[in-house]
Amino acid sequence: MLLESATIYRFRLPLRQPLALKGHRLETRQGLILQLNARNGQFGFGECSPLPGFSHESLDDALGQLQGVIKVLLSQPDCLDSIIQSGARSCTDQMLFSSVACAVEGAALSLAGQFHAVPKATAVCPLLMGTADEVLAQFARLPNCSEIKLKVGRARLDDDIAVVNALCEQGLPLLRIRLDANRQWGFADAVRFCRSVNAERIAFLEEPLAEYQRLPELGELTHFPLALDESLQVPGGSFSVFPGLVALVIKPMLAGGMVKTHQFIRQAKSANLRAIVSSSYESPLGIRQLASLAHRETPNELPGLDTVNAFCASSVERFEGLLLKAVSRQDPVLEEVWRYTVAP
Repeated sequence: MLLESATIYRFRLPLRQPLALKGHRLETRQGLILQLNARNGQFGFGECSPLPGFSHESLDDALGQLQGVIKVLLSQPDCLDSIIQSGARSCTDQMLFSSVACAVEGAALSLAGQFHAVPKATAVCPLLMGTADEVLAQFARLPNCSEIKLKVGRARLDDDIAVVNALCEQGLPLLRIRLDANRQWGFADAVRFCRSVNAERIAFLEEPLAEYQRLPELGELTHFPLALDESLQVPGGSFSVFPGLVALVIKPMLAGGMVKTHQFIRQAKSANLRAIVSSSYESPLGIRQLASLAHRETPNELPGLDTVNAFCASSVERFEGLLLKAVSRQDPVLEEVWRYTVAP
């Protein structure tokens, strides 16, 4: 399949509530949508949405690199197979930002028909956020589910311990809790947390330590189930198995793209670890692609894709409608910012 042109759109999706992310306060999620067009009339979409506070690149950085990569790709328009098999970098001579690789690989996979529709009722792992009272109220409204996810490390340690223990007491015996601390604790606090909650009710605790190099020491000392997340989000990311490690939480937008995610999933299975496909507050398009990826690669795991509920419903509906129109979009929610066509 030969490529003919590409278009980049910028989206802006208002959040229901402001989101605090490592020193950043987001009221609107912004990102880029890449559309690759083939000469036979087919097209595919991919998403490039660096997450403030977590991504190494800014949105402007990503846009600049994406434009350069597209020019290279369209100068060798038969490179789709290489992208799908080996990643976006295989057609360039540079290291790519994770979000750029994600967009190019997503669009290539989309063009190749590898993202299959997933039923809207497909289960995801519910994400609980907010104060202790808000978390418990959210939990009370949930239907029975096998696992839930809770952010910790943002409140006082004792408050985190209290809310986790309350969830353990109120939940059914088979309920397990995924915890995500985003490297917020010192070693002593992490040890106290692990020793103050019922480890048998915890699915895993993601990246609790600011001194992340000490994770193996924490696992050895506490025998608490641990998971890697941020540790996978470095250039050329890799991991080693250590005592207590039970899962990889893989965010393609941050961890190197779609092809790298597939590699992590394969490595996790080889090491008898759980592999969880998770989101980074992508648009509905990005969430659909991640849901398809998770359905295909990790069918027995609940993906961490509940973040789409953070957006205002009316804006999500408008985004979906605009994306389906085969016309130039100039809208506050979705706006065309760049177009490139191969010279005849």
